[in-house]
Amino acid sequence: MDPKLLTMAAEHAMAVYWPEKHCHNKCKAMGLRDFEFHDDGVAQAYVASDDEKIIVAFRGTEPDKLMDIIADLKVKKVSTTFGGKVHHGFNEYMQRLGLDLCGSIHYLLEEKPKKKVYLFGHSLGAAASILFASHFFSYRYGLSNNDLEYIVLFGCPNVGDKAFSRLFNGKFGKKTYTVVNNNDVVSRIPVALPDFIYWALRMVNSRLPLVPGGYRPVGLNTVYFDFAGRQHENPGWKFRLCDRIGGRLEDFGKLGTDGVKDHSMKRYLALTKRGRLA
Repeated sequence: MDPKLLTMAAEHAMAVYWPEKHCHNKCKAMGLRDFEFHDDGVAQAYVASDDEKIIVAFRGTEPDKLMDIIADLKVKKVSTTFGGKVHHGFNEYMQRLGLDLCGSIHYLLEEKPKKKVYLFGHSLGAAASILFASHFFSYRYGLSNNDLEYIVLFGCPNVGDKAFSRLFNGKFGKKTYTVVNNNDVVSRIPVALPDFIYWALRMVNSRLPLVPGGYRPVGLNTVYFDFAGRQHENPGWKFRLCDRIGGRLEDFGKLGTDGVKDHSMKRYLALTKRGRLA
């Protein structure tokens, strides 16, 4: 993956956590002329653009709050017009701002139709980016896959079932990059379990980050940072398993939880700026 694109994506995924004024100043410093901040009191995102690209950055959330969304007993998988089923809580978050963001993109494309859209997000914001692409870039809203250039996701949870993942990868997989930092716990949840095991575990602890059924990750490109901070492209599962063990051992005795610390967007940004290739 182009290091400049990766760093730019991380800058925006980090900036959207800041107040509107700071986001605007950051975008101006990056040469983006147009800026619009969207906030409904729960979900936040911004749209910024220059003569060539339109940036859409979704704000994420802290791991403990994300666990609340995942573990909520009221949350069910819901069917989508795109196909397959997705996590209701993630989809509800995206829908809060989806139409307004779509309107902003349409306005900018009418001004200059050759602009390309880039979707960036971290944590819950990454999940929202996936669902925004599947819902609004499938022609029903006047936007198409051709308008979309890249989707870059940091610490992204699993969003949909096997059918959704297959459809998404068929349409957007080649332009989707999932970025994972070593033991980032959020990148491996919700956990896929048979229903009977799920309900048995929920009876023991209702806050476990588990959802019944087969949740699957999306994207055909993975950027992985090992526990030493080196960047790898599409590493195999055996390497990642061994590296996660190494990360646990390296973190042993230190303050905090390794999987939560590895989910930090600040850490992702630092790793992308360092740019240490394996």
